[in-house]
Formats: sequence, C-alpha cells, structure tokens
Amino acid sequence: MSKFIDSLLKFYNEEKEKESPENYVKSIKKLLDFYGVKTD
Repeated sequence: MSKFIDSLLKFYNEEKEKESPENYVKSIKKLLDFYGVKTD
C-alpha cells in the first residue's frame, strides 16, 4: 500500500503544476475508485 501512496504523491506533485484543482480532484477520485477506495 505504501508503494501506491508514494506513486500517488509523485503523480500529485507532477500534475498539480498542469491542471486546475477541480480537474485534478476528479482524476484522483477516479484513480481511488479504480483501486477500490471509497470517496464521498
């Protein structure tokens, strides 16, 4: 699981420069849903 968190943080740091926060949050939620993590 920690490897997943590390790659998520790396992705976050790279993508936050490029995307608006709204699009970014949607992408993260899709990614979490894909991994079976429930978000509200």
